[in-house]
Amino acid sequence: MATANTPDFNKVLYAPLAEIDPEVKNIIDKETWRQFTGLELIASEACFLSWSYVADPDVFIELD
Repeated sequence: MATANTPDFNKVLYAPLAEIDPEVKNIIDKETWRQFTGLELIASEACFLSWSYVADPDVFIELD
């Protein structure tokens, strides 16, 4: 929090982003909402295994 001793050039660091740059605040809010409400699928590393390895019934792949 800015105090009476905070230099003027640093006071902007303590101001709410919505006051300093509402456009950036809006973009951050939208991205936060997108990440919160969306489901992002990430390809499994298993896709890099050879099919002969995957098809071997004696192979057990432990998924974390």
